[in-house]
Amino acid sequence: MESRKPSFDLGKELTCSICADLLYQPLTLLDCLHTYCGSCLKEWFRFQAEKVGRAPTPPPPDAIIFTCPSCRSSVRDTRHNATVATLLEMYTAANPAKARSDADKKEMEEKYKPGDQVMPKVKTRERTAEEKRAEEEDQRLIDEMHHRQEQRGDRQTGDLDRARIIERMAVRRGRQMTGEKTAGATLTTYLRTGTHRLEEDVANRDNAKLSTSRH
Repeated sequence: MESRKPSFDLGKELTCSICADLLYQPLTLLDCLHTYCGSCLKEWFRFQAEKVGRAPTPPPPDAIIFTCPSCRSSVRDTRHNATVATLLEMYTAANPAKARSDADKKEMEEKYKPGDQVMPKVKTRERTAEEKRAEEEDQRLIDEMHHRQEQRGDRQTGDLDRARIIERMAVRRGRQMTGEKTAGATLTTYLRTGTHRLEEDVANRDNAKLSTSRH
């Protein structure tokens, strides 16, 4: 009895996962190699750039801004994929009913033309001296925590330090988001937003204190 060969759906492979339609003017991401419509990617990257621009705290210089819509890997560039373009031509020639309409193509061409820059420049405000000092202090505490763990192998101390660092960062960022001056109220507001969850870290801190007091 002959074994069945696994089926291969070329149409599915040539579908853009952003618009859920057949690829048009495809671009491939570097380095994850996922491929999308050029116009879809242009809108996706614009959304990501605008989101960063609206953030209360400017991103650090080495922050990852643009990511793949599917795997969330960082994106450093895009490339025209001649192989995918050829497969698209062959597929639409064999399946003309599945090709995009002329109106659809025209609309997409108004958003993106081959050679267009799809990754926009991110406009962010300059970080203040206070924000830079706070980030440097956060990094110093994190480095110190790692050093303690390596030297002592002390997991409980690491939990205490980690909770303290995360709580301190939450208070600072929450204050930037809400404009509140009281640290306690700011932390409560920040937790309520759901942006970050600190309950588990605070619980680790409390458990570590309890365990330490017993010894």
